[in-house]
Amino acid sequence: NDSIWVATIPNEIDLGKLESGGLKDCAHGSAPDLYWFLNDQSSDSTGDIPLIPLTLARYPNINDAKQWFHVQNATAPNAFERDDNDTINLTATKTEKKQHNKTDGLWLHGFWAADWADNYVKVAKIHKNNHQRTVTIDNRSTPILYNVVRNRARYYWLNALELLDVPGEFYIDQHRRLLYIMAPSTTTTKKYQHDHQHHFPQHIIIRMSTITNLVQATNLQDTTFENIDWRASRGTALRFDNATRVSVVGGSVQAIGGDWAVDMRNALECTVQNVKMNTLACGGINIQGGNPRFLTSSQSQIHGCHIENFALWKATYQPAIRFLDSVGLHASHNTIASAPHLGMFIGANDCFFEHNTFTDLCTTTTDCGAFYSGRSLAQRNNTLRHNTFVRINNTKEGLALGFLHAQAVYLDDEMSGYTLIDTAIVDSDIGILVGGGRRNRILNTTAIRVDMP
Repeated sequence: NDSIWVATIPNEIDLGKLESGGLKDCAHGSAPDLYWFLNDQSSDSTGDIPLIPLTLARYPNINDAKQWFHVQNATAPNAFERDDNDTINLTATKTEKKQHNKTDGLWLHGFWAADWADNYVKVAKIHKNNHQRTVTIDNRSTPILYNVVRNRARYYWLNALELLDVPGEFYIDQHRRLLYIMAPSTTTTKKYQHDHQHHFPQHIIIRMSTITNLVQATNLQDTTFENIDWRASRGTALRFDNATRVSVVGGSVQAIGGDWAVDMRNALECTVQNVKMNTLACGGINIQGGNPRFLTSSQSQIHGCHIENFALWKATYQPAIRFLDSVGLHASHNTIASAPHLGMFIGANDCFFEHNTFTDLCTTTTDCGAFYSGRSLAQRNNTLRHNTFVRINNTKEGLALGFLHAQAVYLDDEMSGYTLIDTAIVDSDIGILVGGGRRNRILNTTAIRVDMP
């Protein structure tokens, strides 16, 4: 087939670091990391040219009208009761046209217990009869999330050569060290040229990254990274532990396969400012700083960043911005757009969130919020001012498990001590949901075309 490219992977590349070497969630640093771009034949420099991620071979395909199958006749242990010897069975009908006979390397990605939590599991065995196939998952090596599978749970198959059938997909044969790529289509490349106004003679370049973190430092102080473009890392782009007055200013972060684009732990007076981030397998910016026990402030901030197209690999709990176990953080004038689940995930004290814009979030999950905070009576004194939320909706197509709505602001399970001032919510499902809690104040909210303000 002329549209499939095959390349030998050099021996010096550790396949254990590549996608098919062991599909995991973001915390394990094994998200997809092959990208294509168009370039002048005389130059290998990417410059400001966007990298487009290739998709690990899957079925249903990512652009199919029906992108998920649904579990039938699930048998699983009770939730939160784990036995390492347990197997989990689910039934796949023979109407799924691709007949998966080999289990070596075959995985499933699913929302097994609720439509707000997903993970990847390895197929151990497939038993076929005339009308259906029973799929057995080894719950010891790749435990199902929450250890339960419910009927109507959605999933898809991935990581098999027989699934390689549409342009832009890839597969790695671990044993033969072969990389298979179905080339991006002419229609796709022409659209790419039009969207990015590239008119020079071009060819497709495929880039595979095996590097982990681009920068990793401990006890770094008084350092600024300014106007640098960070690209194509299998791990976190920038990781700082015990950081004091470390700043990332300007530039961009793109095509990152690890947990975060920027990750700052035990941060004091740190800043991420005016950075553009996109095409992220997992989350955007994580800052942890301050001391919740003594309410000592971190005095760190995220300002003027544009973060979009994130949570491309692990769909849930991979926000653009996360503050957990922290005090005194500030997020302002940021734009957060285009993700299946949360925009901000907050569990902190004495934080300010102002003049941020949230757009097209919670698109394919349920019971979620563009701004989410929950399950604490103690993480108080947080203020949201002059924030805007637009199109916070899920498709509801194929969603069957749990509370089916999406919220602009979700103060979940007794969350307390929040003040919301001058919030604007447009074209959204639910505006503000307060799930109990104390001393929450909501002032001057504007809701336009919102089903339940």
